Amino acid sequence: MNSQPINARFLEQRINRIHNLTDGSEDLIVIFESIDRFQKEVQDCRTQNEALTLLQSYIHGIQLFHETAFAVVDSNHFFELQLCSNPDHLEATESFLTEQIREGRFAWALQQNRPILVDNHPDLPGKQAILHGMSTRTHSIGMFIGFLRSDHSGMRSAMLRILSVLIDATVFVLENQILHNELREYNLTLEGTVEARTQELRSANHHLYQSNLELKRLNEVKSEFLGIAAHDLKNPLSAILGFTQLVAFSLQEAANGAPLDHAESIEMLQQVEQSVSHMVQVIHELINSESLDSGKIQLNTEPLDLAKITRKVVAINQSNAISKDIELSFRGEPGLIAQADALRIHEAMDNLISNAIKYSPFHSSVEISLNELVDSGGKQWVRFSVKDQGPGLTEADKGKLFQRFQKLSARPTAGESSTGLGLSIVKSIVELHHGVVRVESEPGKGANFSFDLPRGQNPG
Repeated sequence: MNSQPINARFLEQRINRIHNLTDGSEDLIVIFESIDRFQKEVQDCRTQNEALTLLQSYIHGIQLFHETAFAVVDSNHFFELQLCSNPDHLEATESFLTEQIREGRFAWALQQNRPILVDNHPDLPGKQAILHGMSTRTHSIGMFIGFLRSDHSGMRSAMLRILSVLIDATVFVLENQILHNELREYNLTLEGTVEARTQELRSANHHLYQSNLELKRLNEVKSEFLGIAAHDLKNPLSAILGFTQLVAFSLQEAANGAPLDHAESIEMLQQVEQSVSHMVQVIHELINSESLDSGKIQLNTEPLDLAKITRKVVAINQSNAISKDIELSFRGEPGLIAQADALRIHEAMDNLISNAIKYSPFHSSVEISLNELVDSGGKQWVRFSVKDQGPGLTEADKGKLFQRFQKLSARPTAGESSTGLGLSIVKSIVELHHGVVRVESEPGKGANFSFDLPRGQNPG
């Protein structure tokens, strides 16, 4: 990863690169690292103006708005327009603010404490604007105002979620500043009433505790999202690295006079292309905030040749297997079709195969198979199996399988990382396809993970 400092300008550059879908995995992780950096920086701000100025610089990095401003509650409890990013539009922005207050939309947005879309003033850039309240249960700090750009509409939902995270973090810091000021005033004015001062301190501590809990929750949401992104993107990134290193080595040897196998180089570059395409599709799913919030994924099913997909996944994982001297073999019956989502089945197969390699000892083998089954009711199924020679599973391990963020007693044999998400992802994908996940294992005898999908009709 780059060693360039993470700041508002860097966040802007990385979002530009995500818009172009280049190096998306690294950029997605850096965006969330930037959010984490912002949360730390805003806590160091000593004044409201300093915190809002920092917040505005990071919001401009999102590139979602032409211009921004804040309507901040002053000491007389009136809203004062501050930090208008374009002073030439100060009068038009004040007219826009007056209209929103008169029409009642300002009060509504303040109560909602989330992005509210409204029509823009004719003298301001963009057709629409965003109002985002900056309030807690006890304090009203003000309102963020942003005039939307019309481009990048497909990324708007994800960018607005980032906007809310930045604003929420700032609001809680500003509330803490207010609470600390209140405590100082209480100590100056209520010296003669010890009991009353104690009650005020308890109340303030309660608000601080709630604020810290909310900040912790936001950090957990960010960490979980990053964990999912890292897990689904690591394997294709490893394949890209492995194949590009092999191609570079072949070109270097050719430069030194050795014959160049063009067909082999083209085949490796095609594998890189497939891995990149898969990553781009996964990134699109990850930044779809509605799918993440609801837990629902729309399947794009079609008749799939499972053997063809299996060969692609095996090829992607070959470089990791070779690095541990693991023999990766595939045996499958031809013509096995399932009505399924190609991207999701690819993910499920990849998770099982990469896990088998991860937990298998050096100089061992991993066997992948695909065959047809018929149950007692006469229904036809297709079974995908991955058998390894790893440490096997204890009874305690089996009780935790397929649950999110669960770590097993076995450890990866080459120090690989594990987020505890892979098997839960497999289970969810297979069950969405009305299938079943199975595992057979004993300690010291390896493991055989498999899933069954209803067999479909060959479209030909």
